[in-house]
Amino acid sequence: MGDQRTIRRLSRRLLVLALAVFLLVGACAVVTRPLPTYAREDAYCSGALWSGLTLAGAPWDLRAAWVVNEEDQRYEITWPEGYWARFLPDLQVLDTAGATILRAGDQVRRACVPKELTNPMGEFI
Repeated sequence: MGDQRTIRRLSRRLLVLALAVFLLVGACAVVTRPLPTYAREDAYCSGALWSGLTLAGAPWDLRAAWVVNEEDQRYEITWPEGYWARFLPDLQVLDTAGATILRAGDQVRRACVPKELTNPMGEFI
């Protein structure tokens, strides 16, 4: 009888330990995914410099990265072909060579907007 209790306690402890290790490894995992890209003819690209737009993103969102203004309004943008988002856990935008060009919270000064979105940035287009 005593042996069965000991085995159950040990089994529970091992289960809790395995779950803790699983959660720890999952929390430290690197998530990398492609960003929505454009061919030049499929995007509106402004030569004007923008102000007040900050890079934001989330690994569970289909678009992965976007910009927000001072009021925390989200605006979709597109990226040149070959750009990727990496979450370590915070967002980093990688160029075609794999170099980090932007990080979450960085100011975005220029960007392109996908044409399939109807005037998503109002006066910014």
